[in-house]
Amino acid sequence: MKRDKAKIAGLVLAAGYSSRMGSFKPLLPLGDATVIEKSVGSLLGAGVKDVSVVVGWRANEIVSLLGTPGVKAVYNPHYDLGMYSSVVAGVGSLGPAVDAFLLLPGDYPLVKPHTVQSLIGAYLNSRAGIVYPRYLGRRGHPPLIERRYVEEAPDASQPGGLRTVLRRHEDEAIDVVVDDQGVIMDLDIPDDYAKALFRCK
Repeated sequence: MKRDKAKIAGLVLAAGYSSRMGSFKPLLPLGDATVIEKSVGSLLGAGVKDVSVVVGWRANEIVSLLGTPGVKAVYNPHYDLGMYSSVVAGVGSLGPAVDAFLLLPGDYPLVKPHTVQSLIGAYLNSRAGIVYPRYLGRRGHPPLIERRYVEEAPDASQPGGLRTVLRRHEDEAIDVVVDDQGVIMDLDIPDDYAKALFRCK
């Protein structure tokens, strides 16, 4: 594979229960859209043309919002096993031409499209298999990951989940420093949501 010809897709994870939030996170209003629409928009706004949203709990309600061309829903029947099961389902749905994917949990709605473009640029201009955004010393989302790493570990109940898989390949990873707090701003609890609402005023 020539890096300048690499095909990169986007995977947005939205299959979980949102139990810590107390409300169903993907459908929460945020600015002029919902949380899930904002997350998908971060990838589309960066020019990613192939975006899949992995759904599970309350799948139909999310699917009803995904009418944008280039965005498809992928159902994860094992979503109760946790996030890595959605990663496996999402990667399994990618077309054979896709080399790598940007992995964005659906509760990271404030990532800037320019950040996504920076990650893609770093991948295309390096030999790395994993590219992380880093803000104020912290790695965030979305990492850009070559699909082969997940295909090497196809067990949806993988102990340690994605973290364990990626740790095995740490020597093939690079970090890109970004000026984007959104890469570390997930919406886990109501206070996180309140902060996101304030930023979207």
